[in-house]
Amino acid sequence: MYGKCRWSLIMQQMALLFCALAAADDSRGIRLGEEISSKWRFGVVVKAAGGTVSGIQATLPVPMNWPEQTAKKIGEEKTPQIGAITYRVLDNGVKQMLVKIPRLTTGEEASAIVTFEIRKRRIEAPSDTDVFQVPKPSRDLAKFLAPSPYIESRDP
Repeated sequence: MYGKCRWSLIMQQMALLFCALAAADDSRGIRLGEEISSKWRFGVVVKAAGGTVSGIQATLPVPMNWPEQTAKKIGEEKTPQIGAITYRVLDNGVKQMLVKIPRLTTGEEASAIVTFEIRKRRIEAPSDTDVFQVPKPSRDLAKFLAPSPYIESRDP
């Protein structure tokens, strides 16, 4: 439960940052620096070691677009045993790859690998922080800002 709450808090903080990104005047607010491009491979390999298996489903996180980042799928490699590769964006802002493998016989292996080109720009410090305002936390967010073991959020 702690991990889920912590992840939710991080996503809410990111949402606040992106709201500020959208509202800020580019000349005074957040600025994006030099772009860096890289290629990343994501995937899953499944082997039926102990016997025939069916109805296999695998999920894994993959990159998605953010104000400072673009993610473009540039390649896909899959063995014939792979049924379908689909994608979905979860409520908390995570893109997920779903891989379905209908059936593998003993010793058979299936793999699904995708390659993404990631273009990322560093977020530079704003030249003028006056354009940003910290909103009053909603009731749902306030519970994550309260003190908890080893985290004293009210300490000046």
